[in-house]
Amino acid sequence: ARFLGLKGGVVQDALNAMLAKEDWLEARLYGEQTVRDITALSPGLPDEIATKKCYLLQQRDQHGRPVVFTHVNRHDPNTSPLDQATRFVIYTLRSAETMLLDPGADAPSG
Repeated sequence: ARFLGLKGGVVQDALNAMLAKEDWLEARLYGEQTVRDITALSPGLPDEIATKKCYLLQQRDQHGRPVVFTHVNRHDPNTSPLDQATRFVIYTLRSAETMLLDPGADAPSG
């Protein structure tokens, strides 16, 4: 239903979007892990999380959506390789997606 709503009720477009997401989740574009397998313990992520440069708030907005808070000035491209930073963004957004799909889910600690 989520993809169908996003694609204006066009079933073929919704199916194509779902399949594209599944392909992306199985991709190994950001190191040895698939996108689906990126976790807080993935290479470099404990260091990224420790910077507290980007995190999910425990509170949600007035519509119940997760809120991602970012301190851009805490990002140092000299100590955060592109693949590592990309895994961190994926981890953060997938955590927000989990909170969005499960209203009872809490933000990950860290």
